[in-house]
Amino acid sequence: MSDDRTQDKWQVQWLTLFTSGLWPGSETIWHDLTGREPDIDENRARDGIRRQSGRESDGQLETVVTPARTDVVISTAVQDALQAAYFGSAKDKIPGFVSLVSSWLSRMVQTGKITRVAFGAVLLLPVDNREVGYRELDRLLPSVTVDPINTKELFYRINRPKIYKGNIEFNRITTWASLEVRKFISSGALLGQPSTPISEEAFVRLEVDHSTPAERTELLALGEIVPMFEALVEMAVENAARGERP
Repeated sequence: MSDDRTQDKWQVQWLTLFTSGLWPGSETIWHDLTGREPDIDENRARDGIRRQSGRESDGQLETVVTPARTDVVISTAVQDALQAAYFGSAKDKIPGFVSLVSSWLSRMVQTGKITRVAFGAVLLLPVDNREVGYRELDRLLPSVTVDPINTKELFYRINRPKIYKGNIEFNRITTWASLEVRKFISSGALLGQPSTPISEEAFVRLEVDHSTPAERTELLALGEIVPMFEALVEMAVENAARGERP
């Protein structure tokens, strides 16, 4: 049995929107999303790949367009040569990301041909130590018997499909693990001198990969693409709040 209050403690490492298919103007997604020009604009015309990125709020926003797919990703930004483990709370960052991409997606689907849409995320739940993290996993994973004392390196991945509006089977893939992050500072130029640890953090790590069926070949209905994406996001929020079996 899980506690809905857990949802308020999850932090975001990255969030992503994925679609298959193309539409006119897809190479300007970053500007369309933000109203600004990106810091990096990489155009590999021969391969048909356009990658753009720049700061957006507290994170790093990247868009990648290829002949087969489009990805919009927001993740932790690098600052002072260090990359933080996360860039904000899930309760704030997930709605912000949905707001950022949904209005753009609703405009673009009118001219595009999309056969698949997905929402992905990596969320981190801060805990005091590994043992506490394993107790959280035991609570979040009713299908698994977790021994917090005598086990290590737990990694659990499962797809629990969900039927959408009676006729489409969504993939609901979650991957659960315990994570320990240590940061070090160099001891200087002396060879052989060990680095000095400056911090250590422990987390429960949840990765979600929720999507419409990969085997589907017919176009998604234009009026359903944004509601499908929002439903996939809601499934992820449920997993963070209530575990593998919402």
